[in-house]
Amino acid sequence: MSGGAEMIAGAVVQRVAGMLGQAAWERVELLQRFSDDFEEMKGTLITVKAVTADAEKRSQRSESVRLWLKKLKSAAYNIEDMIDELEANTKIWRSSTCPVKLVFMSFHPLITRFTLSNKMRKIREELDKIAEEHRKFNFLQLADTRPVNMNNQETSVVSSDKIEMVGRESEKTRILNLALQNDDPAKISIIPIVGLGGMGKTTLAKSVFVAKETNMFEVKAWVHVSMEFDVNKIVATIISQVEGSLQANDTRLQNLNSCLQRILSGKIFLIVLDDLWEKRGDSLEKLMKMLQYGKEGSKIIVTTRSDQVAKALSIIQPSEFHTVPPTRLEALSSDDCFSIMNPSLQGNRLDVDLIKIGEEIAKKCGGVPLVAKALGYVMNKHCTKEAWIALKDSNILEIKDDDYGIMSGLMLSYYHMPSHQKLCFMYCSVFPKSHNIDHDSLIQQWVALGFIQGDHGISLHQVGQDCINDFLGMSFLTHSTTPEVLDSGRFKPTLKFHMHDVVHDLTRYVASEEFSYVKTMMHNNRTDNRNCHYQLLMNHEESSSAFKSLPPKVIRCFISLREFSVDGCDDLETLPEWLGDFTSLREIEIVSCPMLSSLPESIQRLTELKKLRITDCPALSEKCQGEDKHKIAHIPEVEFE
Repeated sequence: MSGGAEMIAGAVVQRVAGMLGQAAWERVELLQRFSDDFEEMKGTLITVKAVTADAEKRSQRSESVRLWLKKLKSAAYNIEDMIDELEANTKIWRSSTCPVKLVFMSFHPLITRFTLSNKMRKIREELDKIAEEHRKFNFLQLADTRPVNMNNQETSVVSSDKIEMVGRESEKTRILNLALQNDDPAKISIIPIVGLGGMGKTTLAKSVFVAKETNMFEVKAWVHVSMEFDVNKIVATIISQVEGSLQANDTRLQNLNSCLQRILSGKIFLIVLDDLWEKRGDSLEKLMKMLQYGKEGSKIIVTTRSDQVAKALSIIQPSEFHTVPPTRLEALSSDDCFSIMNPSLQGNRLDVDLIKIGEEIAKKCGGVPLVAKALGYVMNKHCTKEAWIALKDSNILEIKDDDYGIMSGLMLSYYHMPSHQKLCFMYCSVFPKSHNIDHDSLIQQWVALGFIQGDHGISLHQVGQDCINDFLGMSFLTHSTTPEVLDSGRFKPTLKFHMHDVVHDLTRYVASEEFSYVKTMMHNNRTDNRNCHYQLLMNHEESSSAFKSLPPKVIRCFISLREFSVDGCDDLETLPEWLGDFTSLREIEIVSCPMLSSLPESIQRLTELKKLRITDCPALSEKCQGEDKHKIAHIPEVEFE
């Protein structure tokens, strides 16, 4: 699937234009000498921003428009980088007490003014050229009908056990009957649910899992498996749900097997393996052998997109298991999609015209419940005839390699987000698929990166909370049903969210070159990282050269990096000194790196760094709170977990 980075151009332009206000002059006094230049650039950005909504719509059909949006976004980032550089140098200058700093410091106000003048001239010329180019496209200035929350009343995320399901009653009845019957030919039955992403497999399984009839099962557990099939994690999750915690020395497979046998022996259980991708029979048999201790009548419900997974389950060897024919979820009718949308006009009945428009929008869902839920949320937030007609007539639904139209339908909901929400949504691409996203941490990261701003007396945390509530309303986020088990074996019962794989694909599509990741010995194959702002390192191996030594040319390509995250790198012992060259970094997160014991000295050069979060890294946490405390003294917010 081709990238969609141009879809956040308007959001980036609006954020950067907002940076060129009075706060910038007060924060970086050097900018005061160029206030006229910056005011002119701000005016140009605001003028161009007025047409970006139309440009983003047309970008799906026009390569030249896509190129123009990318150039506009790049110019906005260049302005932001220049402000960051000045602010960082200003902080270094102010904090220095050296009497001969004019001679020895790399930053000198007089030299900086000269170099800034050259940069300013080049950026202004570039921006003026882009602004002039937009006239040939004859873009329209579309009115922004998206509501702004002016209510400063605090709201919070509410987790509900209510399962809303439409059009799957017969499938639910079938699966519930299979789960409750006791005349199976084998001791344990496997019940597969097969369907495309977004068809409602997980919702259907949840409706059975929480049904009062299933309270007969003595042990119940839910595991979100996803593409990474790890028997240890699956078993550890089951144990943590049943017993509430794991001992640190119980994470080896043999100990986990013994613990699971103790839990399941002589008991009838119901276990859901949600979003299973594993097709290898030997791997599936290994897991099933660990689940064979249950009492006769135990059931395993499996949701999967692949018929091959269901077939692999049907031929596994343990005689204790029997796989029933899969339940396949087909596309819903347009009427069912309209019911899922559940549009309303401020509690009043819809008039005939609105109903007709809504029914036409329902046809755009392609029978996919996830798309219907997302579009329905947008319709309820913009419940006017004009807004619905614009939604119906939108021609943005043309994403390549989207055979079933699922991604295209979700893109409509994304397009109608406010600018700051687009950036917040795009940021979620930094997380791996099936990652448990921490509620508080997510909001803090949005704040640290400047994606959300306090306005109309509303706190930053509340703006972030409103974003999360909107994402929940669109089903772009859901409450996680799988508790998090850290590598140390600790169970962490905090508010977590899960993102559907199809929605995650949309975040990666939108982020495009904004995001880069390194996993094991494979580096992402992007050759141009100049616009990369988010870097993730996962599962580092000592033999990997992708992270140990990056040439200066590559480091310069990452000069605009805003966040750096390291996760689950068991062999990583040190972070490189070149990390200090990424002077635009706002946040560093280090998770589950047990061998990492110190931070590089160069981290002290990161004067823009607003947050450092260290989780499940005992050696590093101890060092940073002891002899290396001076390295992180300049960081406003430091968290150890």
